[in-house]
Amino acid sequence: MQKYPEHYNKLKNHWRLLLKRYDKVDKKKIRYNRHFKKRMLDSEVLDEIIRIDPVLYESYQLYQNLLTAIKLKNHQLFWNAINSAPDNISDYMKTSVKTSKKYHTYFSNAIKF
Repeated sequence: MQKYPEHYNKLKNHWRLLLKRYDKVDKKKIRYNRHFKKRMLDSEVLDEIIRIDPVLYESYQLYQNLLTAIKLKNHQLFWNAINSAPDNISDYMKTSVKTSKKYHTYFSNAIKF
């Protein structure tokens, strides 16, 4: 993140938390976090990280909605998330949204089965 060099190490060290489903993030075990210089839950670390940038926050929310729809195998929920995607998501996420709209039938079929 070139806009936020002071947060580079936080993002570099905790990028895996951004990829996990939110219900899989540890909400019980407190650990010392050297980047934040205090004891925190993984869920607190994740909340701090996504508050760094509004684009990251919106992209994360959309990603979590898509993961939930895929886990539930609910193509209607998936398309509701895609069609209601905010404008201030990352460029990579915009490309993914555009691609999924282009191949609508293939995505729907893959989600159903």
